[in-house]
Amino acid sequence: MLISVESLPLIQAPLLQSEDWLIHGFGLKDTPVERYLETLGSPKAVIPKTKQTHGSHVHLLKKVNGPWSTVHGPLQGDAFLTDQPGIVCHVRTADCVPLLLADCKNHVIGAVHAGWRGTAQKVVVAAIEKMREKWKTEPADLKAALGPAIGGHCYEVGADVAGAFEKAGLHPGEWMEEIWNDRWYLDLAFANFHLLQAAGVPKEKIYVSLACTACDLEKFASYRKEGKGTGRQESFIMIR
Repeated sequence: MLISVESLPLIQAPLLQSEDWLIHGFGLKDTPVERYLETLGSPKAVIPKTKQTHGSHVHLLKKVNGPWSTVHGPLQGDAFLTDQPGIVCHVRTADCVPLLLADCKNHVIGAVHAGWRGTAQKVVVAAIEKMREKWKTEPADLKAALGPAIGGHCYEVGADVAGAFEKAGLHPGEWMEEIWNDRWYLDLAFANFHLLQAAGVPKEKIYVSLACTACDLEKFASYRKEGKGTGRQESFIMIR
């Protein structure tokens, strides 16, 4: 749902809006997370430096003494979790799926970046498993929100992607529609929706944005449509 915070457009998931212990949002292109947090009243939030690798590595975030960059440097991975207030879990996307997770019983949050590689490696499942291991999170207690991503009929893939999904047990699947020999349309959001349900998250606790990054270049950056020089949109979640 697109809202305006002091004239700054931001997409929020209604099922996360109802959790007053959270701040979250799916940003529009080229708007830094710092600006959103300042507008939302959290200018002193800790924003870890990260480098996304299109894999399934999960990081647990905690507060450190001194500037983040000098203590940790960029964290390489695609899923970021915390139970500590004031630390921002965030991801950057330009067609890939941004996922925000909230354990509403134990007050644990996460942000996940899922492109086709991360989806084939089931990065969101890895994040949920880490939450269960560290905080005893039960999938039934989770709320999940999937932000704007490239739509199924805008994302054409070949045999390499199909092979990776087949190896992961995700092909054939309803999220892949064959166009002709060795070419498919891939709906990344649908595939991650399936992974969330398979992991035990109730479907009524999953929000899916229907916005397609490739169809609305005024609001979103799209790597597939605009190439390497395109910007990014940032998605974030934080415990107050």
